[in-house]
Amino acid sequence: MKNIIFAPFFASALLLAPLLANAGEVEDLVNGIALVQQGKYDSGIKILHRAVELDPENADANYYLGMALNRTAPDKTAESHLKRSLMVNPLNPGLNYELGIHYFQKDVKAEAADYFEQVIELAPGSEMASKSAEYLRKINEKSQGKRWDLSIFLGGQYDSNVMLNGRGMPLPGGYSGKSDWSALTNLRASYTPLKSEQTEIGIGYSFYQSLHNKLYNFDITQNLVDLSATYAIDSNTTVKGVYSFEYLLLGGNDYDFAHSLAPSLVMKNSMGTTTFDYRFRNTSYRNSEQFLTNSDRNGYNNLAGISHILPISDSVAIWGLYNFDSERTNRREWDYVGNRFLAGLRAPLPFTLVADLSAEIYLKDYRVNDPAYAATRHDNQQTFSATVTKYLSANYSISLSEVLSKNKCTIPEFEYERSITSLLFNAKF
Repeated sequence: MKNIIFAPFFASALLLAPLLANAGEVEDLVNGIALVQQGKYDSGIKILHRAVELDPENADANYYLGMALNRTAPDKTAESHLKRSLMVNPLNPGLNYELGIHYFQKDVKAEAADYFEQVIELAPGSEMASKSAEYLRKINEKSQGKRWDLSIFLGGQYDSNVMLNGRGMPLPGGYSGKSDWSALTNLRASYTPLKSEQTEIGIGYSFYQSLHNKLYNFDITQNLVDLSATYAIDSNTTVKGVYSFEYLLLGGNDYDFAHSLAPSLVMKNSMGTTTFDYRFRNTSYRNSEQFLTNSDRNGYNNLAGISHILPISDSVAIWGLYNFDSERTNRREWDYVGNRFLAGLRAPLPFTLVADLSAEIYLKDYRVNDPAYAATRHDNQQTFSATVTKYLSANYSISLSEVLSKNKCTIPEFEYERSITSLLFNAKF
């Protein structure tokens, strides 16, 4: 654990050599870091105090001085040095972890939980994330944790080919081929009536709304209620089950009602986190003036999948996913089997930004000829996405994203290209 946290900072301290006034200052900083690394906090504090006096904004000196003070006298001075370093490196999981420990020792549970949750988000699957999860469990044992969570995003989006509903499924009437701007908002609230060391039961509600500038018939209103239960078999294995009900309106008219059941198994080890998923979804579509035969697509979908998150370092992770799904409806030409492949990367950027990149291929083979086109449909949908996020604090962030997609199809009428540009402000409480 120590090597994971200390090594990057020790190396960065060496790289600072050209910026320091003389070799003696370099030696002080390196020696101070080494002493803290060895657990000789008192000796390290004396040396690092001098380094901070010479360069008050030195992020590494402040980090290690705050860490040493945290281990010996976790007072306001330790907090001040850690936060000064965090201002320079807000996305550093080690700093967030150290501040989580600081507030945990001070019994400021909510603040500690925020920093530990940030570590898990910044370095999923890492040893620090695992340790943070352990601290979160201890916090829950002491106070049963915070029983509620609230998150919201607000923003705008430009879509070059407005055509999909809130779940990313093509509308039955085909594609609009029209571009438009829209305002977006999503509110998510959840409450946990039961939380113990092994068991957690929760209820949640999500509200999503899009408002288009011109294509108001494509405005989406989505209400989603979910019930979940989680059981930790051990520290590395968790089972979870979720039931959800969706009520979706399109252009102010009823579009669909859907019930879903989704059990999953999560397994953690030294190579990251693996999740096995299954989902059954039963959907009832409603006919409207806009979609006269929408109910032809009434039916169910079975999906099975596996995903894995592999941490490369404290702040870099790659992931992969495979899903197989089968759709059965009232009309056989809408029935299909699908294979979805996705790979992604998360990595830090300069100026305390974080990048998320992903590439996806979704192959859908329909069962029979579509009588309207006298051909059997086979889709090859390719999607590339890039998101850059600026974390303003543990609770607030701004994201800019671009999604490019292209569908190749044996029926030319179903081919399309699409690009979506979004700017969102995110908050969680």
